Amino acid sequence: VAGDDWTEEEANGVILRLLRLLDDSLAGLTPDELRDAALAIGDARPEIAVKLLRVARMLRPDGALIRRKLAEFESLLEQRRS
Repeated sequence: VAGDDWTEEEANGVILRLLRLLDDSLAGLTPDELRDAALAIGDARPEIAVKLLRVARMLRPDGALIRRKLAEFESLLEQRRS
């Protein structure tokens, strides 16, 4: 859909603003919460979902669902670039 694409800078800005809003509560984010947030926005904003899933993967590197969904969203983004 035209107008729905975000630049990397815009996506990073949104994530930064979100993290600033979370401030102290950021330390309490779990891999499950990051994964669930990524899945909730993945259809509309897969580029942000990828970033959230990458953080979740850092916190839980052996998480099968995190790794699978990350691969799916990365593949989707690659297809969109082609």
